[in-house]
Amino acid sequence: MTIVPRTCERCGGVVPAERVEALPNTRVCVGCSRAMGGEFDVYVVPEQTGKAGSLKKNYGGYTTKKVRKPLRPAE
Repeated sequence: MTIVPRTCERCGGVVPAERVEALPNTRVCVGCSRAMGGEFDVYVVPEQTGKAGSLKKNYGGYTTKKVRKPLRPAE
């Protein structure tokens, strides 16, 4: 399968085929990703850390939530 490079949605440059292969949902090139501090914000969300009526906090766990950063034109 041949991976086709795409156009960066922030600066209009080329997103290399290697980056598209590694991150299929990427919309920006390496330079813009570095300038933005990454393409996503990742949050850790606690789930049900305590049972109702219990003082123990060892129930439940954590999940991660990825939120795509808004794209602003390159300066």
